[in-house]
Amino acid sequence: MDRSKFGFYVLSAFVFLFAIVIMGINSTYSINGANTYKWDVAFSSVDVSTNTIKEYSNPKVDLESTSLSGMNFEVDSAGDSITYKINVLNKGSVDAKISKVYVDYSCNNKEECNDLEYTLTYEDGSLVERDDLLNLNTGKTMFLNFKYNGSINDEKLIVDNIKLFVNYIER
Repeated sequence: MDRSKFGFYVLSAFVFLFAIVIMGINSTYSINGANTYKWDVAFSSVDVSTNTIKEYSNPKVDLESTSLSGMNFEVDSAGDSITYKINVLNKGSVDAKISKVYVDYSCNNKEECNDLEYTLTYEDGSLVERDDLLNLNTGKTMFLNFKYNGSINDEKLIVDNIKLFVNYIER
């Protein structure tokens, strides 16, 4: 074999092995905490911000989810309302968007319950809807408002088992 061809093959093999070693080292060190995938979208706080209702429960927040349950209140008269202020944070490494919004509740009087209205809005008054974005390292404030527009007959209207679920997915 020609000496120049042998030298070329040895040099090529050395360059090839060197490239593999360097790529291995770079891939090992390039994966760190800043580059890893992290999902962290959750409600950070929930408070009753405004209300004309005297009897209500303060919701408890699971700082690892975007759902609330166990809230309840009693309506005494027409026009009574309550608003829950909900802060949601995206501390993850990816943008999130809403895939589903679910609100449910039950009442002790089904007829009177038909006159109970609710809205879920942002601070600017716009409705919380599917495909709304929550960029990484940001937060938004939502307001869940219940208002009773009917008349109370003999007993108080008890609204209980209130559930709110805002499902976020990766954008």
